[in-house]
Amino acid sequence: MHTRPGKGQCVGVLDACGGIWLRWPQIRLSSEGNEFCRHYIFEREHTLRIDSAVERPIYARYVQITLASVVARTGAVDDFEQLAQTYLQRTGQFARCENAGFRNEKTLLAWLEKQQGRTLAIAILLDSRGKQMSSEAFAAWLGVQRDEGAQHIVFAIGPASGWSDAARRRARLLLCLGQFTMAHSLARLVMAEQIYRASTILTGHPYHTGH
Repeated sequence: MHTRPGKGQCVGVLDACGGIWLRWPQIRLSSEGNEFCRHYIFEREHTLRIDSAVERPIYARYVQITLASVVARTGAVDDFEQLAQTYLQRTGQFARCENAGFRNEKTLLAWLEKQQGRTLAIAILLDSRGKQMSSEAFAAWLGVQRDEGAQHIVFAIGPASGWSDAARRRARLLLCLGQFTMAHSLARLVMAEQIYRASTILTGHPYHTGH
């Protein structure tokens, strides 16, 4: 494999895949001379490799995001759920995303322990006792997990009665969306939108304007 110069200015970045990006962009070519991937620079500091076949960052192959929830009826769809799915689909530009519903906390925790990979799945539980963050702070936290090599990040919304102490101990982070009480499906929508917003902040996408 060899490279040829690209256009525009680039910055040096060490990404979660172990790639060191040069100050000048290059287009990597396969042995047959076909374009393999391209370097892009966005509005902010992150430079991402782009998979030329699907036009999304190559690190998306390595990071999976799951929005999980404990619900009375799995598979039920309302207006909030449809909007949440829309944001998850948009986030698919930046990472692999999936939706998961569980009948109870025990089932969710058992599933979580079965998520095998090079690293353990990172569990973030939505909890009223958790930490509150701005969108920028949340994006920065998510970027650190990505850059440290996280393979699977699970955001989970628990039962109406709240999480058990055992579930809280399993979590990497307890996250609070605010002191208001929200309907379960609305909390999912807010979390889905914030995951998408964080992804756009990390890539310099104009969706987030800071207001």
